[in-house]
Amino acid sequence: GLTLTMSVTAFAGQWREDAAGWWWQEDDGSYAVSSWQWLDGNQDGVAECYYFDGNGYMAANTTVDGYQVNGDGCWVVGGRVMTHQSGQAARDTLQAVLAQSEGQTNMDVGLQMNMQMSAQGTTIDVGMTGDMKIQNADSAQMQYIMDMNMNMLGMDIPVTTFYTDGYMYMDMYGQKLKMPMDYQEALEAAQSMQMSYGDDMSYIQDVSVVDNENGTRTIYYAMDGAQMTSMVQMSQNLMGTTGAAANTASASIGLCKMEVTMDGAGTILQQRVLMDMSVAVEGTPVDYTIFMEMNTKNPGQPVSFTLPSTEGYEELIGGATGNLS
Repeated sequence: GLTLTMSVTAFAGQWREDAAGWWWQEDDGSYAVSSWQWLDGNQDGVAECYYFDGNGYMAANTTVDGYQVNGDGCWVVGGRVMTHQSGQAARDTLQAVLAQSEGQTNMDVGLQMNMQMSAQGTTIDVGMTGDMKIQNADSAQMQYIMDMNMNMLGMDIPVTTFYTDGYMYMDMYGQKLKMPMDYQEALEAAQSMQMSYGDDMSYIQDVSVVDNENGTRTIYYAMDGAQMTSMVQMSQNLMGTTGAAANTASASIGLCKMEVTMDGAGTILQQRVLMDMSVAVEGTPVDYTIFMEMNTKNPGQPVSFTLPSTEGYEELIGGATGNLS
């Protein structure tokens, strides 16, 4: 709630002082009164939060609205100065977190997804909840299992998918299918895209980083839909999508907003995505609005699991890597 009331960070203006105390004066001569303000006084992209009383003077060494401010007037929690980053400072923080996450080869997360699909005047809502575990994500020895419950048209549908030894397996309501998947090829495609798009992060926009009262930090950012669409197309090309699979569906990504929350050590605790996407399937447009949330379980701990038996799965004809992409 406090963050919402202080959503505007001031970059223009300067500190002023007289016998009564300090205040912040904007370039037009105005000043804050009876309000909280995020201020970046030294223009380094990192703002601190201050309260200004009814006369416009900064509060210090006191508590306002249940929030403590220190001798410099900064909002603190447990002695820690709360900050709000923007500009290059925020982008640097995001880049460091993304770089650290690339080295994360094992995951144990809880998943939630809500999706709305619209086509030719018909709208269908789909909800999914469940868990996913991954081991050795950076090698051809990768294994993962995902147990989900999908709710669609009033029905609950259990779905288990897992990957091992070059095959993707899916068990839905007892119907068991398997599809070949060249994971090494997928890794090489991902690395090629990273080389093309990862260095300058030009597809990432509107980055801000906010300290939370519980000691965590959340990064908010958006991703350029046009560049994201280009990345999907590049992925299809690198994965060798050809023939009917290449012409059946084409995707266009619109809105894409992201949140990443991490602990003090930089370990990602939660990721949230809100995305609009349109897919033309054999000439028929299908619009999607998708919300996804992943919550890390037991961060920093080893991940172990046992895969189901691979017996009894029927191979899906035409399920080549290109089709899967």
